[in-house]
Amino acid sequence: MIILAIDWAALMQVAITTLVVAVIVVTVVATAALALDTGHAKQTRGEPAGVLPGVGYVLVGLVACVVVYALYLIIPYFH
Repeated sequence: MIILAIDWAALMQVAITTLVVAVIVVTVVATAALALDTGHAKQTRGEPAGVLPGVGYVLVGLVACVVVYALYLIIPYFH
């Protein structure tokens, strides 16, 4: 008979890490959307947008890198 044991500390570590990274990704995406929208609104009013669109695109690229890295970790074929 096989007795299965759950390593609760490891499970909590994974759960907390997942929650923290999810909050960070959502915050970065929201900041990127805000930067892109504010830059677009300024351009619509005829004001210079400054660096806001660039910052928004950099943040979107950063999130894309995080998503690709997460997929790399999840899919065993890539290892």
